[in-house]
Amino acid sequence: MNLPGTSIEVGVTRTPAPAAPVAPSAEPVLTAASLAALLTDKDRLTPLAEQISRDDLLVGIELLRAAAARSIETRLLALLRDATTPPSPEGVSPIVLAEFVTTGNGGGAPTWEPFAVYLKRADGTETTVAAVVEADAENSYDEFYTEFSDLLSLYAQMDPPAHNSNLEINLGTGEFDLTGPNFWI
Repeated sequence: MNLPGTSIEVGVTRTPAPAAPVAPSAEPVLTAASLAALLTDKDRLTPLAEQISRDDLLVGIELLRAAAARSIETRLLALLRDATTPPSPEGVSPIVLAEFVTTGNGGGAPTWEPFAVYLKRADGTETTVAAVVEADAENSYDEFYTEFSDLLSLYAQMDPPAHNSNLEINLGTGEFDLTGPNFWI
């Protein structure tokens, strides 16, 4: 059966019909890079934020704060694990826990003290971060300390500790446990 326009004619060149237009997707594609660029550009973000409800903005803030806190915790844990995993001398128990205490910061808000970190070994003995990092000839204490103190400061900003609080980080499980404030009488 030959329908009009469906027969093949020898020697006649036909151009293909134009493709049907592709409907735009309902949601624009958002990548991590494009989101980061938007979140850090005040001129672009402000007009958009003004169109979003207060409740949605607050939920978004909480989601971003939680993501930032996880990022800080992940890097702090990795830094501590890297510093404490060099092979221990024969008979020395591995480090399993890092404990931080707060400092009053001269009347300011309490923060985690980078010089008062106690590393606890599986056998119950303690050492310091400085002793562990200095004992590892491959690591630079200055490089370690700069990033370490910056991370502790950021962690305190994300979740401000009360004066006389303790933070324990289990290096095996990665669990962060905050206790306190502790007052000794």
